[in-house]
Amino acid sequence: MQVTNERFWMPAWPILELLDGRAFKLAADVRVIKDFAMHIIQKRRQQLATEVTAEVVAGSNGKVADDTCAGPARDLLSLFMESKGPDGKPLTDKQLVDTVLNFIIAGRDTTAQVSCRRTCVQQRSVTGSCRLVGARC
Repeated sequence: MQVTNERFWMPAWPILELLDGRAFKLAADVRVIKDFAMHIIQKRRQQLATEVTAEVVAGSNGKVADDTCAGPARDLLSLFMESKGPDGKPLTDKQLVDTVLNFIIAGRDTTAQVSCRRTCVQQRSVTGSCRLVGARC
């Protein structure tokens, strides 16, 4: 938050961050995060390739699955990997990395919000229970 505030009030922030080294540290941190997201995408691609290979082998045995839910696991990342962009082409790795990072950020924010609410609700519940039984909390 401090960085955002400084950037807002200092028009020369790019030069200052280059001079004090913060720009290089930030670039390194961003690289680590994007590499992590790319690792998730590559792992999912391997899993999808393995599942497709398993389906081909099962199909060559002449077995037909009567379960309509049979097949590869479906999740949001897999759906994005199979979808097409506005130009009709598959999403690029950069677009997929951005999507994964959005999932991570949204999940962190949601978890933090739920945890806070749960803690607040628990505290009110304990306080209310203590009042009912006449105990001191």
